[in-house]
Amino acid sequence: MDFKHNLSAELWALTKGRMTTVVLDVFILTALYTSVMFAHLLPIPLYQLDPMKLLLMGAIIYSSRGNAILMAVSLPIFSTLAVGHPIFPKNLIISIELIIFTGVITSLGFHRFGSSVQFLLAVLISKIAYYLLKAALISFGMLNASLFSTGMGMQMISVGILFSVFWLMKLQLTKKPAT
Repeated sequence: MDFKHNLSAELWALTKGRMTTVVLDVFILTALYTSVMFAHLLPIPLYQLDPMKLLLMGAIIYSSRGNAILMAVSLPIFSTLAVGHPIFPKNLIISIELIIFTGVITSLGFHRFGSSVQFLLAVLISKIAYYLLKAALISFGMLNASLFSTGMGMQMISVGILFSVFWLMKLQLTKKPAT
């Protein structure tokens, strides 16, 4: 009887965890789709505030590293399929940037620096990779775009918003009672 009870409790925990991840992923993809649809109504270009990283933060904080990487790959591709932005091959560059961001922010190797430094390293390393890849594609003629399409001021605002969301999510997570 005890074995049966333990097995059913473990199966329920596994199912509950997967359902939570599926619900989170559906929410993230729906939020991306609706934010891209409504972005045209706003007076500022919403993409400059890094909405994919904001949404990805939910997967990083509230699910597994593997799921967060899956979302990092999925968000730009889903956005391209849904509304045609970002264009190919820029969606691949953004996916790589998001994967690197996720990898650094969830890496145990960077954990020793503390959450704030780890977050800033994730932003810095992923942005450097993004601009290096973008420059390479521009120089090979595979992408017809300017290297810097978002001003430094807007990028700093974006990092500030992202950092605030990161800390609010972490704070909410630490205040959550253990189950």
